[in-house]
Amino acid sequence: MFPWHGASIWPSVFCLILPLLVAGCRGKEEPVYRGQPLSHWQQQLHDADSAKRLSAMEALTGMGKQALPALSAITEALQDADAEVRCAAADLMAQFALERLASADPLRPLLSDADAAVRARAAEMLGRVATLDPALMESYEKLLADPAATVRVTAARAMQRLSPAAKQPLPVLIELLSDPEGSIQAEAARGLTVFGVEAKEVLPTLIRLLESPNPEVRTAVADAIGSMGTDARPATAALIAAIPHAASPGEVLAIAKGLVATESPAAEAIPLLQEQIPKYAAMSGFAPMMNDLIATIRAHSN
Repeated sequence: MFPWHGASIWPSVFCLILPLLVAGCRGKEEPVYRGQPLSHWQQQLHDADSAKRLSAMEALTGMGKQALPALSAITEALQDADAEVRCAAADLMAQFALERLASADPLRPLLSDADAAVRARAAEMLGRVATLDPALMESYEKLLADPAATVRVTAARAMQRLSPAAKQPLPVLIELLSDPEGSIQAEAARGLTVFGVEAKEVLPTLIRLLESPNPEVRTAVADAIGSMGTDARPATAALIAAIPHAASPGEVLAIAKGLVATESPAAEAIPLLQEQIPKYAAMSGFAPMMNDLIATIRAHSN
């Protein structure tokens, strides 16, 4: 009789193949999020309740790459009746495009969406993941004249990411410095740093905005002033006056860097900046950076 004859061998064989069978079954299981499989969230994208559709899109976003099998349903959600769902779908599509798992092209129709928030989101996402081409640039140029300020500033900044040499955003960014919304002003100021001295005509407006009650605006404005180099020397007094009102280490650093960039004598700024160091001592690297900047300001002041 051969050694494998008889029933005694089968328990051993079963023990050997059972892990393989279990592993094979697990390999076919759907990814699960919040206790529900992918198919559940994919189906919920078609629910009559927009809140449930949005919840489904948030779940798929949380699943990341594991949600890729639902790409068709996610693409359909870009045309959802609810703007929040469309925005959420745009975010996830952009993430897939960024990871080279899908094309960003389905986002392009959203640039002409009826909802301003969706247009802005699409402009932002495409600015991060798309490849510049004449058609996309033309779409962005149209958005620079959009009635919604948030769309105009987002389009301008997206154009700068795709084509840093583009000049079309400059007049739009200058105009948006006068927007009543602080976040719009701040983003416009950030965009001006790309132009540097080319935007020096707006220096008086930037000086005025250093007195903004919004610290985000003040920080972005200080950066924009610094980007103009020595042409921003008329802003020296305003930069010094802004130091005691700084509300964050980032704002203090932006002001100090602005003073360094202007190369103006600013000895009176030194004790004011030194007073800021203990406030943010817990921030790693803050004190050394400040001391280096102060040393440069002192050298310019001698």
